[in-house]
Amino acid sequence: MDCLLRVVDIWGPNMETIRSLWLYFGRRLDHGVMPSHESGSSVTSSVDLFKFEYWLSQIQGTTPSELTSFELFCLLLRKVPYHDLGELRTVLKLSLPSLTRHVLPHYFLLLGHLFDAYFEQWESNKQADAYTKAYDNLVEVLLGSCPNVSSATELQNWDAGRCCSTLQGVQYLLLLCMHYFKKLWNSDTYLNDVIMERGFYKLADLANSIRASLSSSLTSGSSRLSSVGWRSDWVAMSVQFGLDMLGLMHNASETLLRWISRCFGQFHVMLT
Repeated sequence: MDCLLRVVDIWGPNMETIRSLWLYFGRRLDHGVMPSHESGSSVTSSVDLFKFEYWLSQIQGTTPSELTSFELFCLLLRKVPYHDLGELRTVLKLSLPSLTRHVLPHYFLLLGHLFDAYFEQWESNKQADAYTKAYDNLVEVLLGSCPNVSSATELQNWDAGRCCSTLQGVQYLLLLCMHYFKKLWNSDTYLNDVIMERGFYKLADLANSIRASLSSSLTSGSSRLSSVGWRSDWVAMSVQFGLDMLGLMHNASETLLRWISRCFGQFHVMLT
């Protein structure tokens, strides 16, 4: 597998190759049986590792000679041109609710590579209109895997660890988007507010739905978060998300500030 991925990395990706490789990695993600040597960096609940800068360093600081097969596949996806994101969306299909909390961080690491590569291409080429139109396809790579996740009933069926891992992943993507929106905005690159706002709000609303479900759990008679030891992690990741987003507000435009406010909705962390 490593040899195949390295050959493809040299000659460049095509959608059929990606489709074949996804059959391998997608099945292992879906069944939660990724071997340790393929699963990438270990995931820990340390508060320091909730920081956006740590997650971003995992995406941007890879050393090719030290990569696992899964990480090589992530790098391969980075080479997919923005105009192929619509087709890629139909390839990278899985059911988000079926993923275990142990593999969810790896799935969001894959999405992080996709989002980061997309914005890097945009930042370099400055083809604002074409890249803006592709943003919807990028967002739908995630949303297509969880069509009913905004349903309160659906979310209540998730275990606390899965909800927390998913929320953390979506929050990272929101921070990554805002990180690049601010750079593009300040570089006089034209942004189509309507299209970008629509896609960003979809991600924000997904995060808000998950937070609302977790919050209702805390106020119920028997908290499923407290009973399995996830309450402190949820509070820590929520506070860290606020701090990271606060750091992006400096010199942000009024439009971006409005988008940031959407990330929090009516949510308030319950500390008691």
